[in-house]
Amino acid sequence: MSDSEPNHAESGEPERLLEQYLAGDTAAFESLVGMYQERLYCFLERLTGDSHLAEDVFQTTFVKVADRAADFDRRAAFSTWLFRIARNSAIDEMRRRRRKLQFVDAGTDDWREKGGEDKSPTPLERLEGAELQDLVRRALAEIPEMQREVFLLKEEAELGFQEIGDLLGCGRETAKSRFRLAVEKLRGALNRMGWKPVRKREAEE
Repeated sequence: MSDSEPNHAESGEPERLLEQYLAGDTAAFESLVGMYQERLYCFLERLTGDSHLAEDVFQTTFVKVADRAADFDRRAAFSTWLFRIARNSAIDEMRRRRRKLQFVDAGTDDWREKGGEDKSPTPLERLEGAELQDLVRRALAEIPEMQREVFLLKEEAELGFQEIGDLLGCGRETAKSRFRLAVEKLRGALNRMGWKPVRKREAEE
């Protein structure tokens, strides 16, 4: 697992697209939605545990982005502003529906040991992925909410620690510390549940 910040190729591009939208270019806004569509939806789905609710909040988020575009503080990162709106919208909707945030299946690839090359999963790895679903849900339930949220913002939203710290108001180093604690507790919980990475299984056979 690396603590390095994500290297987003679109650095500066979201702000430029937002400016173009404010100038009347609706296509620029469509490009902005497309740029974040997958990351934002995955984050909301994991956060709420409900694909339909995630879709509703996703749409609500971009309606708010369009309505509040002129209020965006150019000194901040667009991604921080976007995910703050999404997170707050999700929490508000969950409270309205009197449900708790689920934090399900937070994506395990990055906190399993990674190889240096990008290759298709083996049959055993595909089986492992299916087996992990229930274990991950149970393991995440053992993690304090603040650590779970940082984990999701890092792994699903792909935000850097500075962005996460700004979004949650806790600072970069605190965000990094919470993430490391979340990873450590996830690994510990999975170990107690008897899970081993594919490479360790193969080495023991």
